[in-house]
Amino acid sequence: MWQRENKKIGACHKPEVKNLGITYIEGKVTGPTGKEEQLRFLVDGGATYSLLPMEIWERIELSPKREHVFMLADGSSVTRKVSECYIVLPQGEGYIPQ
Repeated sequence: MWQRENKKIGACHKPEVKNLGITYIEGKVTGPTGKEEQLRFLVDGGATYSLLPMEIWERIELSPKREHVFMLADGSSVTRKVSECYIVLPQGEGYIPQ
């Protein structure tokens, strides 16, 4: 029934449904003094910034470099301090904001 109805309106095929899951990746972060930590990251394809647990942030001796205003899903905004560290992932490496 679904396909027959779609043919009437010009649809070419039934939409494909893919299973989505949670993906993690192993990585290493290095702070400005050279201290390193291995950890597992939760992958979020839509994220611009990465978050570290506070205990790792402190162990690699990060410190805030600037403030940034983040827009939340409900339309409100929140200001947070941002730092930077060096990150190594299987796909590549470089400096990223934290």
